[in-house]
Amino acid sequence: MDLSLVKLPDDALMFPSPDRLASEKIEIALASPREPLSVTHSFRNRAAKLGFAGLRFHDLRGSHATQLLRRRVPIDVAAART
Repeated sequence: MDLSLVKLPDDALMFPSPDRLASEKIEIALASPREPLSVTHSFRNRAAKLGFAGLRFHDLRGSHATQLLRRRVPIDVAAART
């Protein structure tokens, strides 16, 4: 899939708020932020279903940094990304 063909508005967010319509079709308001806990709850539920009960979204930050350092990415570059 070539994502360069997808045109997003300049104010699009990383975790936009999905809005359910009466027809049960899901529309996404790309510039409206989600409720902060909705991302946390969604992540927690999906992680538990995959066998990672207790894993927090924030835990991915440390895992990301560890993987960068294992691949010998300079520490200042890894620090700037986390």
